[in-house]
Amino acid sequence: MSKLVTIYSSVGESKKEVRTDAENWGELQVDLNGAGVSIDGKKVILKQTKATLESSEAVLPTTDFAIMLIPGKVKSGNEKKH
Repeated sequence: MSKLVTIYSSVGESKKEVRTDAENWGELQVDLNGAGVSIDGKKVILKQTKATLESSEAVLPTTDFAIMLIPGKVKSGNEKKH
């Protein structure tokens, strides 16, 4: 059954929607890449549960859902140089 995935990103295009039949994270990655959504270097979080999608076998919701893409590493603060 096809479901709508809404992608929110803090970088680039802020909101995009993709329709998919993916049942796990690995399958969804293929669909996202095909739709031009880059996930390289980003942490992917299911908005509804705040769960992080890391394993390609992670099971996706069976209904429409949203994911958030955030930078994988945030460099903040002050670098002390000697």
